Parts: sequence; C-alpha cells; structure tokens
Amino acid sequence: MKTYILLLSLIASNLAYGQTQSANNDAEKNAVVAKIMDKLNMNRLVEQQIGALVSMVKNQAPLVVAEANIPIPQRGKATRTIVAELETIYVPLVSASKSITVAAYTAAFTLSEPKELLAFYETPLGSKLATELPRLQAEGMKKANIEGQRLTSQAFCTAFAKLKTQGINGGIPPFCK
Repeated sequence: MKTYILLLSLIASNLAYGQTQSANNDAEKNAVVAKIMDKLNMNRLVEQQIGALVSMVKNQAPLVVAEANIPIPQRGKATRTIVAELETIYVPLVSASKSITVAAYTAAFTLSEPKELLAFYETPLGSKLATELPRLQAEGMKKANIEGQRLTSQAFCTAFAKLKTQGINGGIPPFCK
C-alpha cells in the first residue's frame, strides 16, 4: 500500500514520466499488468484516491483565493472558477495514474513474473486475496488513521505543555484537557 501511495504522489509532480515510461514498455507485459490491476480492483482504488486528492485540493481553493488577495466581493466567483478548473483534472489524472502504475509494475517485473502473478490471482486463494485485500487495507488504514490522530493529539499536547514552560501562554486545545 505504501508503494501505491508513493506512486500516486508522483502523479502530481510528473505526469509526463508515466506516459513516456508506459509508451516504452512492452505491450504484452502492459496487458498482463493491466489484467492484474483489474483482478485486484486497483483501478477503482486509483479512481477513489484521485477523487479524494481532487476533493482535498478543491477544499483549499477558498484559502488560495484569500491568499491571492482577491477582493472579498469577488472571492466567491474566483473560488467557483478555480473549483471548476480543478474538476477538469480528474479524468486525465486517473488516466496518468493508471499509466504510471502499469509502468512501475512493468519496470519491476520480467514478462514471466506478471504472468505468474496473474495465474496466482486466478486460483481460489489468489481470488480470495484479491477480494479481501481492499477490505483488509481499508481496515488497516482506518486503524492507522485513528492511531495517527491519537499520536498527533499527544504531540500537540506535549508541545503546548513545553510552550507553557517557556512562558508562551495561550489557550490549550480542548483535546489536551
């Protein structure tokens, strides 16, 4: 999952890389890797993650508009214009992400290895793994997110306590009480 998240983060910084790499890869290997992605429902995961990324960026539009010192009466229109433009990147970003993922797998494996993986995913155990993997990953991410929130809150509370000892006083966040 970490590798997949890393691949998605590369999309935003270098779309051309994935398209170029994909064009240079062996067509047969690409086709096998694409079948593996289908078996593992990776395309759906890509679409969900890109959708979340675009949503997150769209939510930042009002802040960007304010930081650009656009006059207050024009901020609504400016925000809507930016959001509309951001919505146009979803389809090309999903396409680029899939190309990058295929290119990464193609570069990492010989032609026989993806074929062996595909054969495995067509067995009962491989099929079960392909079915259960998204649920297991989601469950793991949910638990990791909860732990991340706990540790982040703990770090904030520790930092506020240190600030207080340094004579920097302010309010204490409610979650630290």
